[in-house]
Amino acid sequence: MIVKKGFKGNPLLRKAGMVPEGGYTQERIAEFIRCANDPIYFFEHYVKIKHVDFEKKVFFKPRGYQLKMTNSILENRYTISRWPRQSGKTTVIASIALHYLLFNQNYSILIAAHKGDKAQEIVTAIQDMYMELPDWLQQGIVEWNKKSFKLENGSRIRSSTTSSSSARGDTYNLVALDEFAFVPTHVAEEFVKSVIPTVSSGKDTKIIITSTPKGLNLFYSIWKDAEEQKIPPPNNFVPIAVEWNEVPGRDEKFKEGIIKQYGQEFWDQEFACAFLGSSRTLISANKLLILREETPLHQYDNARVYMMPEKGHHYAITVDVAEGLGGDATVVMCVDITTAPYQVAYIYENRHIEMMSLPSLIHTIARNYNEALVLVESNFGQMVADMLWYELEYENVVMTTRNVKTPGGQKVTTSGNTRPGLQMNVLSKRIGCSNLKSLVENDQLILKDKALIEQLRRFAVKGKSYAAEQGHDDIAMAAVMFAWLVDQGYVKEINDINIRENIANINRDRIENAINPFGFIVTGTETNNAPVASASNDWKWLIGNENDPEPDPVTWDTINRLYGE
Repeated sequence: MIVKKGFKGNPLLRKAGMVPEGGYTQERIAEFIRCANDPIYFFEHYVKIKHVDFEKKVFFKPRGYQLKMTNSILENRYTISRWPRQSGKTTVIASIALHYLLFNQNYSILIAAHKGDKAQEIVTAIQDMYMELPDWLQQGIVEWNKKSFKLENGSRIRSSTTSSSSARGDTYNLVALDEFAFVPTHVAEEFVKSVIPTVSSGKDTKIIITSTPKGLNLFYSIWKDAEEQKIPPPNNFVPIAVEWNEVPGRDEKFKEGIIKQYGQEFWDQEFACAFLGSSRTLISANKLLILREETPLHQYDNARVYMMPEKGHHYAITVDVAEGLGGDATVVMCVDITTAPYQVAYIYENRHIEMMSLPSLIHTIARNYNEALVLVESNFGQMVADMLWYELEYENVVMTTRNVKTPGGQKVTTSGNTRPGLQMNVLSKRIGCSNLKSLVENDQLILKDKALIEQLRRFAVKGKSYAAEQGHDDIAMAAVMFAWLVDQGYVKEINDINIRENIANINRDRIENAINPFGFIVTGTETNNAPVASASNDWKWLIGNENDPEPDPVTWDTINRLYGE
């Protein structure tokens, strides 16, 4: 019999190719099988962790909420969990990962966190647990590093920062994303796009997302969708909430002490696990939390249709123009302005559309939406606005002129020294932001679009203005432009809507109800996830009949290129 020798001189690690000291007895084989079949038994009898109150290590006896988390991971492919600070989250992830590595052949695990050292801490915890195992439960070590290790059964684990390249070029059976709420939204979105293909191809592959909440970001969106079960099984995330008072020793006295020392907001986020919007966001946090998106009637690569054009309705389109180089997106947003509240009807979002193709696309959309008003941002898109007005001769392009009485001021007009488009400067953006806040918070603009709502959740104070705290704000800026347009008397003349009067009436009603409340009624409608097939040729309703005797300037080939068949 070959006597056990330590891996690289470490007597606590069995080297690959070596049998354990004393060999594999019948008792050991039976115990090995029992551990493989019962993870909780394995935890309680073989996994040692450092006790918070003692220097020595003790066997891991999962608490109730830790068992809930463990069972969810074992039984489901996708689990998302929100945890208060210092409640044993790392221990659960490490123990489960250790079990999968030991008792599976060729099992691959990725641990990712917002910082590399945080992900490495979990791998270190697994390694510490591993070295406490008896050698007959260990697999021989092939590789052993600070950030990764590999076993002779082919199983391996590595740690990484959460980035778009973390999972590219590799496949994993289990991906654990720790403190996901702390990953910048644009990075988190790119990571999810890169990791989903590596996981979805398998039948038993899993994703675990854990975090303490931090704002209204992608972690919040996935959590909210999981609670509302918006994605059907088996690809839906199962939400597991750990409450602060489930952790032993945390009572009202503990709560009072934390609040006294660090404040209520710190307690709400770090221990009560509340999803708090930034106090600096344009739209109030309370409003952002209750905004709900709708499923589009039609959805393509670049377009989301929420309302089909209706005869007799009035529409306004705002266009935020980008370079088309894959960074910022060009956004075309159409809003039904027939009656208040206004409603988002259509959003086109494309990071690669050429500027020369944009005027024809806008023209097509505007014509189909009943010759809609079109307001183009002219800082970068003056050429687009000029082509729409002068070359395509679209009559409903919004024209603006500088207000000489107010430096930097602009207004919609049809006379005088005018130009197509709106220059977004400090004053116009300030007016648009102020109006957008009033519209949304007083329910005078129904947003509907998930991407728009998510951008508004991180559209916050930046310097002396508002911009995305992280990621993009292109759709939010299209909404700001619309809010600026609403403030112009020109819109009021079209449909005789006075939005300021509506908001004043709403606020007056709120005051009266607060003084003499009679209760309230909540109504809501949910749309089916299945697309509505009322339009012929799917998206091609957008450009009309290709055999139209008076064809649109946009050619059928151009539309196919822009949208894709």
